[in-house]
Amino acid sequence: MQPVSTLPPPASALAPAPLDSFLSQKLRLWSLVAMVLLVYVHAYNLHSRYLQPWTPVDEALSPGTFVQYFLANGLLRFRIPILFAISGYLFAHHDASAPHRVRVKRRLRTLLLPYLLWSTFGLAFTWALEQYPATRQLVLSAELSIFGPGNALVSGYSPGELLLRWLLVPVPFQLWFLRSLLVYNLAYPWIRKAVERGPWVYFSVAGLLWFTEFGIPPLFEGTGLVFFALGVWLRKTEFNVLAPPRWFRLALFAAV
Repeated sequence: MQPVSTLPPPASALAPAPLDSFLSQKLRLWSLVAMVLLVYVHAYNLHSRYLQPWTPVDEALSPGTFVQYFLANGLLRFRIPILFAISGYLFAHHDASAPHRVRVKRRLRTLLLPYLLWSTFGLAFTWALEQYPATRQLVLSAELSIFGPGNALVSGYSPGELLLRWLLVPVPFQLWFLRSLLVYNLAYPWIRKAVERGPWVYFSVAGLLWFTEFGIPPLFEGTGLVFFALGVWLRKTEFNVLAPPRWFRLALFAAV
């Protein structure tokens, strides 16, 4: 009878199986495409500076404005869902690499630190623009303040308002993705358990949150919850993401 070893397993035993090389390339490609489109979409020049799916068209349509609405507020809205799904897939793939608390510490470095640095840069850059009449007008026209037209400039914020905008509601509002992704990473054990034990219930509720845009901003947003969990579910069920579904028809999809 051989003695039972009380030593912890070697690190190699905890390491996840490497991703299929072709799948890894696809995930990298689609991440890059989504990020490029993210920058492109936020470069639109429409009257409403912050478009939502239900934002009405409130200016005369020309070929230019039609293309901008069609791309920025329609066709290219897949970019955020696919980034959340890829993030959930990869986070679930590395489940065995380290305890969750260790992985969260890494995410604090790779998500929270860039979030705080870019939020600081956004505040400082906006404050600098406000120091000159011409660029101050640009800040006012962009309607960046969340406190209304009576408190439209960063230079007029109180210490509490500055802290709120630095930590939770940054001037570069696109940073909400990093904030939400960090929250999902923190909640990953519960998300994984819900997806594994009751996927139909979970996705029904999460899908409703996504459809209704429900959230408790800035700490909880249902926008990406269904897609992050979808990535987790695809990895945990070992779904073959490289094989196109039999029901998928490219021509029909393109027409729709």
